[in-house]
Parts: sequence; structure tokens; C-alpha cells
Amino acid sequence: MTDLMTVSPEFLGEAVRCLQVALDRVNNACRALDEYAAKLETNEARPGDLAAALTTATKAALQAQEQKGKIENVLRIERGGDGLDLDAARVEIRCRLDRILAAGDA
Repeated sequence: MTDLMTVSPEFLGEAVRCLQVALDRVNNACRALDEYAAKLETNEARPGDLAAALTTATKAALQAQEQKGKIENVLRIERGGDGLDLDAARVEIRCRLDRILAAGDA
């Protein structure tokens, strides 16, 4: 668990934005399902209405999951873990190139 006092204000702003996008999409999906339920009660529902409402709900859930992943990635970077270590990559590439060059001289 990351202490919110240790993350940057920029990250917190981005996290709030991502969460708001996810919340808006979930609310839209709930509205679509509510509208379908109301149409069912008045016998105004059409065969495609349920499919459209479920599609909206599914998209909202997937997009909320995507936003959660973005926040988790930023948190991981803020903590300094699981990020790409370019210095280590450079060292590894140099070692491999040295071995290739040495093998070519043999």
C-alpha cells in the first residue's frame, strides 16, 4: 500500500482524473440498465435494448479496469519499483556486445 503523502501532486491529479472517468462510465452503464428496466415495466422494451445496455455496462467495466491499471502503473513508477532500469540495460547490452566482439576475434 502506498502512502498518499509520498506520491506527487501530479500523480494524485491524474489518479483523480482516471477515477472520475471510470466513475462516469459506470454511472452511464447503470443509467442504461435503469432505462432498460423501466422499458420492461411498461412493455416498451425492444429486443436490442438489453444487448445495448449490456454492451454499455461491459465497456464501462473494461474501461474502469483500464483506468485502475493506469493508476497502478503510475504508483509502481512513483515507488521506483518494476520500472525499466535503463542503466542496467545499458550494462547488459555492453557486456553482450563485448562477448560478441570477443567471439569474433577468436
